[in-house]
Formats: sequence, C-alpha cells, structure tokens
Amino acid sequence: MTKKQVTITLDHSIVHEMEQIREDTGLPISTQIELKMKGYIVRKEHEPIAN
Repeated sequence: MTKKQVTITLDHSIVHEMEQIREDTGLPISTQIELKMKGYIVRKEHEPIAN
C-alpha cells in the first residue's frame, strides 16, 4: 500500500491538543492524525503513583 500526501485544515484547539500529546509522548502529529483516521484514540496514560 502506498501513501499519498494530502492537506487538511484543523481547528486551533485540535492542533493545540495534538501538540500537547506530542510533548507528553513524543508521538508526531502526523502519526496522531493517521491513528485518529483509523479510529484509534490517542492519549497518554497517567504515570502510576509510587508508594
């Protein structure tokens, strides 16, 4: 399967959310978009609290 480059317009709030996820997880925005288009939810699990 080959990939094709496309252009999309995203709302500022979505971009901000994706930038925050990128900072927290290191997951590039392009990968987040691909996963969301496939139906996945992209989020970071909170770190467990150490006892």
